[in-house]
Amino acid sequence: MKPRPALALGLLPLTLLTSCGGAPAAPQARPTATTGLVRLTLPPAWTETPTVTLVPPTATATPTVPAAVLAARQTATAWPTLHVVAVGGGVDPSTWQRFDFGDGSVLLPPSFAEQDLRRLDTAVETSLRSYAAGLAAQANAVTTPVSGQPTPSSLDDLAASGFHFAAARDRAAAADLFIVSGPVPSGFDGETLMTRAFGSLAGEAEVNGRETIGGAPLPTVRLHATLYDRNRGTIEPRVYYITIVGDRMWTLIYRARDFENSQSLFETSALSLTPP
Repeated sequence: MKPRPALALGLLPLTLLTSCGGAPAAPQARPTATTGLVRLTLPPAWTETPTVTLVPPTATATPTVPAAVLAARQTATAWPTLHVVAVGGGVDPSTWQRFDFGDGSVLLPPSFAEQDLRRLDTAVETSLRSYAAGLAAQANAVTTPVSGQPTPSSLDDLAASGFHFAAARDRAAAADLFIVSGPVPSGFDGETLMTRAFGSLAGEAEVNGRETIGGAPLPTVRLHATLYDRNRGTIEPRVYYITIVGDRMWTLIYRARDFENSQSLFETSALSLTPP
């Protein structure tokens, strides 16, 4: 009886494998728990970061501007703009003399001589007194006034309040220098003092220029003004030099018949101011 084909075919693979002489390949080993793994470094334990508390900056107190200063600035808006100019050429003062006035000194040509304050004309005396009295009143307004203290009404009264006055004149040239010095009210600057000086003038007057003198030995501003007397038909130009050092100020007022040709002389004199 012949074997069934299906059985013969089923035995063929086993016969071929055994006839090749090789044993069946051993099964591959399974990886262990640690085989083929990458080691990771764990981060350190979480630490709480302190919270930064933001402290708002301390507010800086803004100084209060005195009402008188604000009023002066408002008035000055109608005048020529304040600008900086260089020191003028001046003149040679090597032959000049020193004019001492109790609160400092300036240089003047030898043709000038001290003038008695009691001989000042009424308009000049009034403007000097008005200027200084206004500053004294402002100074008292920001300090504790003395009960019963009278308001200064003369140059002598103002001298007792710390103000100095002086005058010098060149009779031949009809040139004059008037000086007012004294304490500066709190908050006042050169521009404010220029406004106050001009405001002390009686009658019709005009501001022609306002300047800060760059390069001056001391901080100095300059005011050009013109006074008009319609009744007498006169025009009087003046120049004011105002210097502030610390808590004191010096106002030098110059006028002359030949004003235009005297301005270099005036500037040389004004910038020679030496405080005590």
